[in-house]
Amino acid sequence: NGEIVEKIAEKLGLKFVSEKSSPPFKEGLGVVSSSNPNNGIGVVSNLSHLKTFRKELRNNLTPAEAKFWTLVQNSKLEGRKFRRQHSVGNYILDFYCPSERLAIELDGAGHFTDESQGYDKERDLFMESFGIKILRFENKLIFDNTEWVLEEIKSNFGWNKTTPNPSLKGGELDVFATNTSLKGGELDVFATNTSLKGGELDVFAPIDILDYIYAVLHSPTYRETYKEFLKIDFPRVPYPENAQTFWQLVKLGGELRQIHLLESPVVENYITQYPIDGDNVVGKIRYAEGKVYINETQYFDSVPEVAWNFYIGGYQPAQKWLKDRKDRVLVFEDILHYQKIIVALFETDRIMREIDSITKQMV
Repeated sequence: NGEIVEKIAEKLGLKFVSEKSSPPFKEGLGVVSSSNPNNGIGVVSNLSHLKTFRKELRNNLTPAEAKFWTLVQNSKLEGRKFRRQHSVGNYILDFYCPSERLAIELDGAGHFTDESQGYDKERDLFMESFGIKILRFENKLIFDNTEWVLEEIKSNFGWNKTTPNPSLKGGELDVFATNTSLKGGELDVFATNTSLKGGELDVFAPIDILDYIYAVLHSPTYRETYKEFLKIDFPRVPYPENAQTFWQLVKLGGELRQIHLLESPVVENYITQYPIDGDNVVGKIRYAEGKVYINETQYFDSVPEVAWNFYIGGYQPAQKWLKDRKDRVLVFEDILHYQKIIVALFETDRIMREIDSITKQMV
């Protein structure tokens, strides 16, 4: 609707374009200064909105991660300090050695699909833009060929002493930064578009409007305020109050949209486990002390209660998905898919609360 779009553009002081001319920046890049580009990693590490998620992952290591941690914790590997579940931007690394700018990723079977390899490639490019080298090892190598893994890691110590950061040129970050305007050699935090002037986004596109609306529709305060109206008619979506609020909600709405489509790499960072072998037949389903039992003996472990009870519309996805598969055998892909659903629901709860802190005064 051209009239509505024009009103939004006028209210926000932005220009509307029919589509974005180049891929958006990856969220959470932070500020990279031309005078000291290596400091860029500091401002994008361990962003606050990932704190809870990182803690969950640390408390629920996979068997391979737990084994590897015993090998490197307390600076056991030639005196190098390693961190567990260290995040850079919106990506969470399995292990990170800050002195060597070296990341260790332990990959299970879920990483060998074409889709997952695409995510991994994107993730690796992002890390390379900050001068971080990624080493990937299949989970079974941690148990079957431990010494080789450790020697391979040690052979990469010192790599960054002679290799320049490949993506910094004249103070500008050129990975994911095509068709951009950068002032003072700095890239603003959470830039989600491609035209920057003085640190502010000056154009918006249809996808931004969609993500803004998607965020508003997931505000708990909004849903409570208009719950009766939502049952009978199309919802009223308030106009954004200012450009800052608009872009905050665009960012969160975009995150939520990609998570719900299971397209976000976040859903690959499993917070649950499926530890018991068996026939994998879905029988009587129950939840007890963080465990979702699919039959008498088998269960998904470390399932947050908020994810198990979470409602979307009139049903609870974590429960309905299993109930719809009663008496069926869960294959390997089903088990991975369900764990993605749990991550998506857990993240949805977090993002909805973040959205609500922004929208409470709007609705």
